[in-house]
Amino acid sequence: MLFKLIVATVPAVLRTMFSTNQATAWGGAGSLPGFLVQTGGWELENPHCAIVMAYWKNEQSYADFMAGQHDALNEPMQKMYTAVEISTGHVITTVNQTDPKTAVTEAAVVRVTDCTLLPDCSPTFLAAQFSVWNPALAAADGMLMATVSRLGRAPDRFGVATFWKTDEALQQYQETLFPRLQLQTKLREHIDRLTAYRAWLEPAWSVVGTADSAASSLDDGPDAQSGTP
Repeated sequence: MLFKLIVATVPAVLRTMFSTNQATAWGGAGSLPGFLVQTGGWELENPHCAIVMAYWKNEQSYADFMAGQHDALNEPMQKMYTAVEISTGHVITTVNQTDPKTAVTEAAVVRVTDCTLLPDCSPTFLAAQFSVWNPALAAADGMLMATVSRLGRAPDRFGVATFWKTDEALQQYQETLFPRLQLQTKLREHIDRLTAYRAWLEPAWSVVGTADSAASSLDDGPDAQSGTP
């Protein structure tokens, strides 16, 4: 499974137009081969920041889309942001669910972290992810699904997306479990750079793939594993 993260800077005067076009321009993506789901919303701490996430069955289906239908679907959006950062990567593991369609339809808020580790820290980070973070997330009240992805071609850059039923559930996790887990795994000792986003999901931005486009295995990809260890 492939994860795509888009972080766009949208001027205040274009927020409404961006949101309207995000809701209408991408409806046609639902029937594309290999498309699973796309969703997003406004970053809660930065009203000019739009967060959009998509999941595809594999890299090939995404590459076919980029070579074909992408430009036509994206054309209405091109003049509505002043900056954009796009990152993609294979999903290494999922927690609680393997199908992002279910999480997107039930979640109210998402938290995404873009984390670049110090050199040679990836093995320790991943070991802690499987042994500590994943079980804790699986048990956290209101946590619907988490995905961990290796972003880009860099071996030390990871994206973690967690989908929550309510913002209160996310805040409870952040205030109670997260500090303890961070100390237990010595997370700060391994990080070179970390950016975190928290966004309300806009229901109108969500596009869910049809049964035919999403009806095959979600664990395609060289690093992919699924389920909670």
